[in-house]
Amino acid sequence: MPSEIIALSTALPQWQDIRSHRIFTSIVRDPLPGPLHFGPDGPPGNETAVHTEAVLATPAGHYPYWAERFGLPAYAWAWC
Repeated sequence: MPSEIIALSTALPQWQDIRSHRIFTSIVRDPLPGPLHFGPDGPPGNETAVHTEAVLATPAGHYPYWAERFGLPAYAWAWC
């Protein structure tokens, strides 16, 4: 099944209120306005809070699940 990239996003870990808990995460990301460049540690301006991978891909169809799971509004991800 062909896939289409609809957003390339980066984030730095920050504290988020998720289901009444303060969690240090980079789950909420902002889309980049232009090309994404990769260095040896992944794209600049991007860090993960718990994963060791420099790049993660998430299908757009999974975001409603994560929004519900984390109790975050879907619009927290600016491309939605």
